[in-house]
Amino acid sequence: MTGPVAVVTGGGSGIGRATAHALARDGYHVVVADRDGDGAKRTAEAVGGEAAVLDVTDVDAVRALAAALGPVGALVNSAGVWTYAPLESMPVADARRVLEVNVLGPWLLAQAVAEHMPAGGAIVNLSSTSFTIVPAEV
Repeated sequence: MTGPVAVVTGGGSGIGRATAHALARDGYHVVVADRDGDGAKRTAEAVGGEAAVLDVTDVDAVRALAAALGPVGALVNSAGVWTYAPLESMPVADARRVLEVNVLGPWLLAQAVAEHMPAGGAIVNLSSTSFTIVPAEV
């Protein structure tokens, strides 16, 4: 490994993938973490980094990844899910999944890497308005 380590969750596609490319251009050794192992691998290969299959809601997996990496100079929490459903019919399980991935996941990652983060390290949490609840027709 060369350069400081940067972890990008949700790095297998979209904004996470673009972020991984930008960090690699800036000299970081990028660890692309995603539930989609194939996507993570494609991005990691493109940026010369490493791929990690990771569910950001799995406390043990998050802690194991952080422990295996050691000092992390940058963490970008880009993993996210969304649902689009009417308020009155949205299953509680769907709402919980969105909150676990989009809120709890970044907190778990930040907590896990913060204790090993060198001075000057950065944690960036991306968010979206995509947790859409459609009001009932009046």
